[in-house]
Amino acid sequence: MARTDLLEIAPFDPAQYLQDEASIAEFLSASVEMNDPAVLLNALSTVARARSMTQLAAAAGLGRESLYKALAPGAQPRYDTVMRVLHALGVEIALRPVGTSAASQAAANKRRAAAAAMASRPAGAKRAANANRAVASTRSSRPGK
Repeated sequence: MARTDLLEIAPFDPAQYLQDEASIAEFLSASVEMNDPAVLLNALSTVARARSMTQLAAAAGLGRESLYKALAPGAQPRYDTVMRVLHALGVEIALRPVGTSAASQAAANKRRAAAAAMASRPAGAKRAANANRAVASTRSSRPGK
């Protein structure tokens, strides 16, 4: 017996989930990692829809029609246009060495922040924190633990 009822799937629009700069930055970073200009252009268009094309165009100093044309499929927007749009979105491009994952970069940033916080502590607090770290590392390196 042939089945005629089809499963309905609701359309997915990522623009609904791009509410803040952090989610926008993550979305655009993931699109850059795909290494395909069409994917990045589509992601920029999606983010522009999430933020209102008219408001984004004004914030970027572009005409609304110009922004639509720059982000249309197959377009090749100029570097300065892309940078103006990114700035208006509240995000920036950050570069990292090839082969370095975003997760390892985030871990390195966390270590640098911890080191900076440690450097701003009084000397006594630094010695205590170092002693606690040394005790914790010896506990984790014991056999059977």
